Amino acid sequence: MTQQDASSRAENAEFGWHKGYVAGSRPDLHVPVRRVHLTNGQDVTLYDTSGPYTDPTIETDVRRGLAPLRQNWIVARGDTEEYAGRPVRPRTTGSSTPRPAGGCATSTRSSPAAHASRGAVARASP
Repeated sequence: MTQQDASSRAENAEFGWHKGYVAGSRPDLHVPVRRVHLTNGQDVTLYDTSGPYTDPTIETDVRRGLAPLRQNWIVARGDTEEYAGRPVRPRTTGSSTPRPAGGCATSTRSSPAAHASRGAVARASP
């Protein structure tokens, strides 16, 4: 196992950590880690779940998505197959109607008559 740093300890001294990577059996895959600098001068290496977004050497754009870094590894395993997928349709992705900010289905309150027509108002028994 080898280790590689994305930035030096001195560059991120004010943060108390710096980004690094641990390489294993495949040279094209690296596991992201944070090297946390302790006050006693030692470092603790922790798994870093933030992905490339905290790596100062990688340019990221959330609109483009992430680079397919694991694609060669997945193909080499031979236990998957690619498919074309399907076109995205709002109804199948859970957003059949656009909703205003705040997540409510309507921007104004419905009248009691509208609720009654949907069976939402209970009738009093005689």
